Amino acid sequence: MSMKEERAIAQKYIGPFPWFMVIWGLGGFLGWVALFPLVHLGFIPMWLGCLLATVILCYSYLPSHEAQHGNIGRPNTRWRWLNETIGHLSIFPILLPYRLHRAIHLKHHANTNHDERDPDIYMRADTIWGAMYNAYLSKQPGRVGGLADGVLPDSAEKTRLVTEALIVTRIGWLVMAVMAWNGMAMEVLLLWWVPRQIAGIYIPVTLSWAPHHPMRDQGRYKDTRGWKSPVGTVLSAGMEYHLVHHLFPAIPLNRTPAAYRELRPLLEQQGTPLDGL
Repeated sequence: MSMKEERAIAQKYIGPFPWFMVIWGLGGFLGWVALFPLVHLGFIPMWLGCLLATVILCYSYLPSHEAQHGNIGRPNTRWRWLNETIGHLSIFPILLPYRLHRAIHLKHHANTNHDERDPDIYMRADTIWGAMYNAYLSKQPGRVGGLADGVLPDSAEKTRLVTEALIVTRIGWLVMAVMAWNGMAMEVLLLWWVPRQIAGIYIPVTLSWAPHHPMRDQGRYKDTRGWKSPVGTVLSAGMEYHLVHHLFPAIPLNRTPAAYRELRPLLEQQGTPLDGL
C-alpha cells in the first residue's frame, strides 16, 4: 500500500464536523460543574457525586486533545472559537493549562520516544505499576515534566505560555479556596481534589504509557503500538487505536477504530506492533 493509498483511506475519516467531541467537551465540563449544587443541596449523595466526578475528569482530556490538533476548528475558520473554548474548559477541572500543554503535546508528536525531546518520556516504565508511580511522581513539587530542558526552547512565546499557565492554575486553586471557605469543603475535596488526583494517574498511564510502551522505538510505524486492552476500548479511552492518531492526527478519536481496520494491512506490512489488536 502506497502513501497515497494510505492518505486516501485516512481522508474518509476526517470530517464532517465532530459533534460527538463538542458535546463530550462541553457536556462533561457543565456536568461536572452541576455536581456541586446537586450534591450540596442533597439531590444526589456525595459518594455518587465523587464517582461521577472521577469519571468525568478521567475522560476530560480527550475533547481538549482534539482541540489541540484543531480537529474542531482550524485556525482562521468559523469554528476556531469553539475549538479553543473546548480546549480550555474540558481540562480546567484537572488544572491543565490548555495552550502550554498544546505546545508541549505537539512536541511529543514530533519527537515520540526520544530520550530528551519527548515530553512524555518520563512515563517510560517496564510495568503498569511503574507507570502509575511515574505519573504520581510527575505531580510532585520540583518535577518539570514537559518543561524539561530540550522540549520547549527558551523564547518569549514560552514565557508567555508559562505565565498564562500559572494564572490558570492559580485561578483554579483560588476557586477551591473560596468554595471551601463558604461551606463546600467536602464538595471541593470529593468532587474536585480527589477525582483530579485519580485522573492525574489514569490519563498519563492510559494515553502516554500504554499506547507507546515500551517507549523505545522511533519512526512513523514503530513509535506507537496497537494493543488489546484487558478492560476494553471504553475503559482504555480508545487508546487501543492511538497509533491511527499518530499517523493522522486529524482523524477524531471516535473514528480511529474504523480507520484502523481499513489501515491494518498497511500497518502489518510496515511491521507496526499490534499486540493482538
